[in-house]
Amino acid sequence: MNVGLSYSDEGLRNRGIFYRQDINIYVEDTGKEYIYEEIFKRLLKNEYRIETMLPLGGKENVLKEYLRQGDLDERGTQNLFLVDGDFDRYIDYEVVRREHFSGGTETDLKEFVSGKIIESDSVIYLKTYNIESYFVDETASSKFIKGILHKTDGELSSILNFEDWRSRIVDESKDLFLLYCFLIKYRNLYGSIYNGATSRLSIPTVDRSPFPFLDSRTGFKSDSTEYDNLKKDVLDGLSVENPEINLDEELKKIKIAYENINGNDYYNLICGKFLLKSLHKYLKTICGKDIKLPQLEWNLICDFDINKLDYLKERINRIMTNHSASE
Repeated sequence: MNVGLSYSDEGLRNRGIFYRQDINIYVEDTGKEYIYEEIFKRLLKNEYRIETMLPLGGKENVLKEYLRQGDLDERGTQNLFLVDGDFDRYIDYEVVRREHFSGGTETDLKEFVSGKIIESDSVIYLKTYNIESYFVDETASSKFIKGILHKTDGELSSILNFEDWRSRIVDESKDLFLLYCFLIKYRNLYGSIYNGATSRLSIPTVDRSPFPFLDSRTGFKSDSTEYDNLKKDVLDGLSVENPEINLDEELKKIKIAYENINGNDYYNLICGKFLLKSLHKYLKTICGKDIKLPQLEWNLICDFDINKLDYLKERINRIMTNHSASE
């Protein structure tokens, strides 16, 4: 006799609700839904169905949407809000929760998320600067150039020298990104206006092109004086607007905050887009081929070590388990 579970008619109707594993994912990058779709497809496999993958055009918008919706949408589907790590953990942002928010206007939302880290299981800050930091991956890079150079894995290892490239570019870029971090921290504390005019410290940071600092041929640090010029501009601005601030002391504070979280490896401080463009130029040089950046990026997305994002999967598993238990 075949004995198994049996369900009432009502139980059968509710069974679909109980086992429903839908999730909405909100991200920053407009126009990159296909990238996040591929990443989460690789990460989650078939465990959950992504009902909505919605880019909102920046961290502020993602965090404001969390304040509006909370953990669940109006239909009871679990929400996940994914944002870049940026420099947030290293510049004394206040940690707040949704229940601390009491406003309702767009201005209230904007003011509440500005200079804050939102603490919630449904809000995930990447451990790296941004998602591109994960694409920059030795295995994926080796697989990509294998199809170009037609070499064995053993031969590719000595040609690629990925760890040497990584160590060098991180070491060469660390001071630049510490300075960028200081500028973001300064604007958060003092604003972008000084005596009714734009502050001298309102200097473009991570969004500026990397190639004044990087050699457009090798991808490593260029011989230009761009970094020295930038630091001089910062020092000149401070001498006028805040002469009591010691830049070297402030940079030291940022380094201490960073190392308390990440140790002495400064990879997570550096923007992944910056690293990706460096890697692109480096691979073009060692391969002697005209490699297109979008082609490289897509191959890295499809082949990078997805286990680097296990902490995302663990968080999603936890919130989905809690969501199912509460239904």
